[in-house]
Amino acid sequence: YYNDRIRETKYWEQKLSGELEDAIKENQLKVYLQTQCDNSGHVKGAEALIRWVHPTEGMIPPNRFIPMFEQNGLISKIDLFVWEESAKLLRKWRDEGKKDYYISVNISPADFYFLDICKEFVNIVTKYEIEPSKLKLEITETVIMKDVDSRLAIVENLRSFGFTVEMDDFGSGYSSLNMLKDISVDVLKLDMGFLYKTKDEKKSRKIIAMIVQLSKALDMPVICEGVETESQLD
Repeated sequence: YYNDRIRETKYWEQKLSGELEDAIKENQLKVYLQTQCDNSGHVKGAEALIRWVHPTEGMIPPNRFIPMFEQNGLISKIDLFVWEESAKLLRKWRDEGKKDYYISVNISPADFYFLDICKEFVNIVTKYEIEPSKLKLEITETVIMKDVDSRLAIVENLRSFGFTVEMDDFGSGYSSLNMLKDISVDVLKLDMGFLYKTKDEKKSRKIIAMIVQLSKALDMPVICEGVETESQLD
């Protein structure tokens, strides 16, 4: 049944969709960095996150526009913006002598439909003269689940050019372990759900330990999302 909430949601979607182009041109979209550290706290790199600083709505959190744009395909415009801004920053760091840092960026499922992903990334790193390995690419297993062969080929092409490919949200899908044998990725990113409070913390620790051991056996570094407390770090 049609109700006010549906109307408000559709109005919000149409409003933001219509304003996206201007938002990009007017620098309303801001790339924030979430640091990635080793176990001693040293910063190794960061993940690029997007925020929309709207002139009338203020800071719009990503959960209010990212899922919507993923559905209507406009997410590709945002992703292109994030990739470009991240490359600019990597070049700036390189010029300042900070060439060891990297930035991870997300590839959305819609990007495979609307963009020539390999061409876009090769053009970006060539334009800013940065090492492909410093612009790390995050995909989720759900990205690969559709049209497996062609998307695996794209991932392989990216890796052969020198990009590091990370599997994001590992452990949240229904076939993560099975997909590992088919998907050639370089890094596993543990879903933050593994660190949520649970009734059986011992079991949770054992599962995390098993995944870390598995990643080592596969010669793949592992990153854990959502580490905020000392006990989670342990």
